[in-house]
Amino acid sequence: MSYTVQYTDRVRIEIQGMAPKTRAAFEAGMSVVASDPYGADSKPYPRGNSRDHRITHVAGVAIITYQVTPAALLVTVVQLVAR
Repeated sequence: MSYTVQYTDRVRIEIQGMAPKTRAAFEAGMSVVASDPYGADSKPYPRGNSRDHRITHVAGVAIITYQVTPAALLVTVVQLVAR
């Protein structure tokens, strides 16, 4: 089962600014997050907070924070820091 991934407007703009190879790697990494949002080497963020607020590295090109909405099978990326 795969979750739908959505991005905030700010994250969407940052993704659009990525070089093509970086963007392709990022998108491949996001498919891993979409298939297992509680796995994918993610951790609760901030520490000790809700299990549904997560942070992880994506394909070695970015760090993201995201929120999981299990009832809707939705992952919302709220912050992206490109490396």
